[in-house]
Amino acid sequence: MITNTKSTNVVSISHKLKERLQLIDKFEKKIKECEEKLQNIVSKTQWNEINNGVYYYIPEDSLIIPNPHKIRLDAVDFIKLSRLEWEPMIESVAYKWFYDLKEKNPIIINNRIKYCDTKNNPRDVMHVYCNDRGKHLCIPTGEWWNWSIHDTDGIKIPIYWLDATEKKQLLYFCIKNGFNLFKDKTFEQWFLLFIDLEELGLLKVVDNHIVLNIEDIQVVYQCMEKRGVFLEDTFNQIESEKLALDFKAESIVVQELLECDRLRANMELYPEHILFDPESGHWDLWEVDDTSSKATISNKLIARNPIYDALENKNGVVGIDFGTKSTVVMYRQNRAEILPMRVGSGRFSRSASKNDYENPTVMELRNVKKFMEDYNSNEGRPSTYWEDLLISHEAFEQLKSEQSKGDTFASFFSELKQWASDKTRQARLRDLQGHEIDISSYLTISEGDFDPIEIYAYYLGLFINNMRNKIYLRYKLSFPATVEKQVRDKILNSFTRGIKKSLPVQVLNDNTCMKLFKVEQGASEPAAYAITALSGYGFDPEEDEKYYYGIFDFGGGTTDFDFGVWSAEETEPENYDYQISHFGQGGDPYLGGENLLEVLSYHVFINNYEKLLKDRIVFIRPFGEKEITGKDYLVCQDSQYARFNQKRMMEKLRGVWEGDTEIRESVKSGTIALSLFTMDGEAKDNYALEVDLEELDQLLEARIEKGVSQFFDALKNCFGVNDNQRELHNVDGIHIFLAGNSSRSPIVYQMFKKYIDALKTGLKQRETAEKEWFKIYPPLGTKISDEILKGNVDPVIDEIISYLESEESIEEDNGSASNYDLSKPTGKTGVAYGLLNNRVRVLQDETEEISFQYYIGQNRKNKFYCVLDKDIQNYHTWVRFCTASREDFDIWFTRSAAAPSNKLPIDQIGIYSEVGFVAEPTPEKSVYIRMVSPTEIEYIVADVEEINNATYDKSSITKILLQER
Repeated sequence: MITNTKSTNVVSISHKLKERLQLIDKFEKKIKECEEKLQNIVSKTQWNEINNGVYYYIPEDSLIIPNPHKIRLDAVDFIKLSRLEWEPMIESVAYKWFYDLKEKNPIIINNRIKYCDTKNNPRDVMHVYCNDRGKHLCIPTGEWWNWSIHDTDGIKIPIYWLDATEKKQLLYFCIKNGFNLFKDKTFEQWFLLFIDLEELGLLKVVDNHIVLNIEDIQVVYQCMEKRGVFLEDTFNQIESEKLALDFKAESIVVQELLECDRLRANMELYPEHILFDPESGHWDLWEVDDTSSKATISNKLIARNPIYDALENKNGVVGIDFGTKSTVVMYRQNRAEILPMRVGSGRFSRSASKNDYENPTVMELRNVKKFMEDYNSNEGRPSTYWEDLLISHEAFEQLKSEQSKGDTFASFFSELKQWASDKTRQARLRDLQGHEIDISSYLTISEGDFDPIEIYAYYLGLFINNMRNKIYLRYKLSFPATVEKQVRDKILNSFTRGIKKSLPVQVLNDNTCMKLFKVEQGASEPAAYAITALSGYGFDPEEDEKYYYGIFDFGGGTTDFDFGVWSAEETEPENYDYQISHFGQGGDPYLGGENLLEVLSYHVFINNYEKLLKDRIVFIRPFGEKEITGKDYLVCQDSQYARFNQKRMMEKLRGVWEGDTEIRESVKSGTIALSLFTMDGEAKDNYALEVDLEELDQLLEARIEKGVSQFFDALKNCFGVNDNQRELHNVDGIHIFLAGNSSRSPIVYQMFKKYIDALKTGLKQRETAEKEWFKIYPPLGTKISDEILKGNVDPVIDEIISYLESEESIEEDNGSASNYDLSKPTGKTGVAYGLLNNRVRVLQDETEEISFQYYIGQNRKNKFYCVLDKDIQNYHTWVRFCTASREDFDIWFTRSAAAPSNKLPIDQIGIYSEVGFVAEPTPEKSVYIRMVSPTEIEYIVADVEEINNATYDKSSITKILLQER
């Protein structure tokens, strides 16, 4: 039996904590030394210069008086100085210090006060105004003095009285107000350092003592370096348990234990009771390892065994949908319920919202060098700092903040999944310290390099595995159906390393735990959503009953298609209830919510090109967009200012795409204003641009229609309408499930109606009555999906559109938990739900290599002529491409499902070409092509006999990586 908790008075003192404790000790000694020095200074002098005589401190009366020689005052009004509550001069002060003891008053020179008034005129007077008398006191030239009502040739000098607390905490009072009474250079430097630390919130008063509150030691060191302050000696080594901490140090240790995950991941502090409740306890107190220094404390604390938390939760499994725009995490423990988990935000005490469960896949780099040093300092749960590298919601808010600037834009990385999926894509970032980070293509990154996927996984692991959630050892990841195996394997490795890093060292060193630990590939994203949607909509096939389905997953980055069949399990009913098999797939890499915003932004920039040209404001041409002749000078694909401008425009137009009524109304005015940057980095605030809402809507419709058109082309290819492989009219019906947040757009339904109506008209009718082949199921979690589940709406396109246009569909959705059941799957979270449904057998081996991604063809009369059909052709099989009579030839390729029709215009977006070369052109031979990986082909010049008999020269084979640009 594994023990879960125990009491201990031995605590681990990490190098960071040791350094922190000793730094605090040294600072407090220096603070005490400064306090003694200050008391010594003021005890010897009546008038003490502040800031080289700008003010004077009179300790006898705890009084501060400004020096009119150096501060502008007035004879008419009282001037407010600094941030203190100054009072007018009163008779007792004037009489005492300007008459009785005037010989000691440094303000009086030759019985006159010289000053510079508010109009910058040099003046001198011999009268001081006293508010309580309403008169001026004449500074006497001899033995006489008087009060004058009429003599206004005087000065109004304000005064400030220190209260009892300020007098008792004189050093802290001076620090807070920037009042330097030190003349000794060394003490002055320390005093200025204290001011810097106080402004950062690192100095505070506890029980009348100034204490240093260090969260980030590097910040303190930076302040010290700025002020030229250096410690006299190095830190001592703590070697054994003999070190006994005093009460103050104990409180620091306790505080650090409670805030350990706030420092790592900005989570809320753990409640103090976990250190004293015998049934709670803290992981960091369990079996302090020999690599750390140790110390004893007077009070016993409760240690918790992290191995217990891991093995007691061995039934637990986590599903992760690592998305382009956002990432979703689900978990299941020892019950049937599959539930969402909050990650990316540690504000657990506040009310939950839907946004808490869709976590932006973005990071902000603030101090990468320091983060990586901390990250590599320990095998598990290293003492990293959230402030050095942020992810998720906070990073996303910083990215879209109106306060963010173009020169900091390079510190954000929001394209993790796109970068990982592209075998040649590189990234160049710069953290807020100015450190350049060159990130090579994902597949070339070695273990130990800065790997953004691993770091993102580490943070996810911290939010999953902590003293609130306990520890999970089993994880399943989903991948798009179009991601190559080597990329999937690499992402699995990155997630494995990152999640392991989030676990306590004790768990990592336990063989039983590590035998259970696994990060593995689950069902593909479309298959996982199909599992959730088919189950959620109540499809329950019996025996030979089959349901054919299609998935239209319209996400943030791409739109994926998947087609398959759902049926009852036949061979292992004790292990599975259903089985799912997909027989076709496709997609549109240019259609995604974020892609659409990029296209809208590009359109607005192009329409305002002449104005932008005058100010040299740069922008980005989105992936797949055509170049516009004569409007390419401002297109800067490699400029951080251009990327900043693109992101800023995207956020400005987001409401247009997402249907925000207020934003759309404002855009109707025809003008928008936003902050943009020139190619030289000059900011242009409130820059006005013309915009046409109707044009933007037409652009959205055209792009979405193209994606829906490709979906139906892919559907026809998969169901073999033209070649009788599986005649569509012989299928009872096809159930189409919409997934992804972007599928909520009304435009999607309008386009589905258009293409369903067209396809139905063209199909042979098996019955005289019109047959509804297509049933449409909106994303789960929407109001219309609930109405379909209740039986109030039939899932056919006409009824759905009719309902959406009715008043009943109007739904206020503020994202709060009060109007939505967070435990139910949605069109976004459904993938992660499907990963954890272990009662469905996925017949395909999802770990195998994916199919070839492109149709290969030629340009014939400005149409794409398909030579190699990826849906039919097998890998490593030669196909004749053309006669080898020319020195070079073009190889055209596209993902478009319309390619096999041979009617696709060659200049459409998404059609690209590569060039091949023939060393010795001859009409007697041909060029042959074959597929060798999902994105690579090989070609060779040979005759038919050499191909049939495999007698060609293998050294003459040329390989080409097909890249969409």
